This record gives sequence, C-alpha cells and structure tokens, in this order.
Amino acid sequence: VIEAEVKRFEDRPALDLEVAAHDRFAADRCRIFTGRQAVLDTIADYIGGPERRPLVLHGESGSGKSAVMAKASEQYQGPGRLIRRFIGASSESASGHALLTSLCRQISPGDTPVDYAKLEQAFQERLSLAGPLVLFIDALDQLSANDPARDVTWLPPELPPHVKVIVSTTDAAPCLSVQLEPMTQSEGGQALDEWLQEARRTLQPWQRDKVLAHVERCGLPLYLKLAAEESRLWKSYASPDTCTLGEGIAGVIDTL
Repeated sequence: VIEAEVKRFEDRPALDLEVAAHDRFAADRCRIFTGRQAVLDTIADYIGGPERRPLVLHGESGSGKSAVMAKASEQYQGPGRLIRRFIGASSESASGHALLTSLCRQISPGDTPVDYAKLEQAFQERLSLAGPLVLFIDALDQLSANDPARDVTWLPPELPPHVKVIVSTTDAAPCLSVQLEPMTQSEGGQALDEWLQEARRTLQPWQRDKVLAHVERCGLPLYLKLAAEESRLWKSYASPDTCTLGEGIAGVIDTL
C-alpha cells in the first residue's frame, strides 16, 4: 500500500506551492464576505484608471483588510496578470527577503540576487519589464520591525504604466490611500447570519440583538467573528445574564 501511494507522489516547484498557499488563504478570507462595496469600487477604479502611484489600504488590526484584499483580487477580471501575497500566510512570505525573491520569480523566472539591496533593484527592474500586472500585497505591518523590507523602499513611488500595486497595512500612509471604515450594523447582521447558518445554529432575537449591539460598539469584523464563535454555543433557553460578551477584541477573547 505504501509503495502504491508513493507512486502517486509528484514533484511541484516551490513557486507553485507558494502561489497555491496564497490562493487558499484568499479563498478562506472571502468565503463569508459582506458589504465593503465602496472600498471594492475604489480599488477597481484604481486598477482601471491612469493613477501611477501604489494604492494603500489602511485600517486597524481586525478591520478586515485581508478579506477586502482577497475579495478585490478575486473580483479582478482584467487583462493583466494577477499576483497576490498575504504576508504571514506562508513561510516564504514571512520575511521581506523571501517575499521579494518569490515575487521576482513569479514576475519573471530566473535567478535572483542574494544581497538584499540588489534584490530590491531586481524587483523594480522586473516590474518595469513585466507585461500588464496587478499586484496585491497584504499586511505589510506583519513584517518584523527589523526587517529591511518594512520601510517599503523596494516599492517605487511611481509605477510603470502597465503595473498596479495595492498594499494593505495598519499604518496611515501620506500617499494615495483609502481608509477601511468600521463595519456597519447591517453588514454585521448579514455576516453573523451567514456564520451561524454555516454552523447550523440560530439565536433567539434578543441574543442576536445583543451580539450586534456589541459589534456596533467595536466595529471590527474580527470582533464579530469571535462573538459569533461564542454566541453559537448559547442555548436557546439561556438567561440573559449567562449570555455575555466582553467589550472590544481583548474583552471577547477573555470571554472565549
């Protein structure tokens, strides 16, 4: 049996495995997605417009930046090649050097420099020589503080005319940027219902109102996800004083 299984093994290039890992991450992040239409429209307009600067999506941790980046990349149907990376989703994206090496090889196969300064130069050269390209890079803030790629000197302030780059971070940017606003109560209600439906659970009306009231005060999709995980364990006959949720991300984690 072992020998029969071994015959089914196949070698796959490391780059193919890397791309597949980020595709799986994106599919998971936009599996349950509601609202955010204004931000998605802004990204789509940027990709189809003449703007030469990179676009920065910023918002606090837990605001749903990764989900928006995943959804926007999934919706892209243009003629350009699509490349996306979600920093931290794989070992090859956890450091700036590995990230740029992987991007260089996907943009244009071939050897890449080991020296970091030369690697930055190689990345910019491959961008300029690439065909139509749309590049999504999520969670720049996930790079460690001492990572040389954290200051984003590798990303040119003016892109080649055939290249669009969308990045996300928790930091506000002085360049072309779009702020990810808190989730609205209607968006939260729709997402909550979908999560509960997936878990084959329902809430009493007062329980659902309680969850959404907490979500409205926090406004972060991450809070909603954690609150949904907790509330799906509530019994329909439970009393209000036993159905509790902490305030904010730290509070709901304490509850969990």
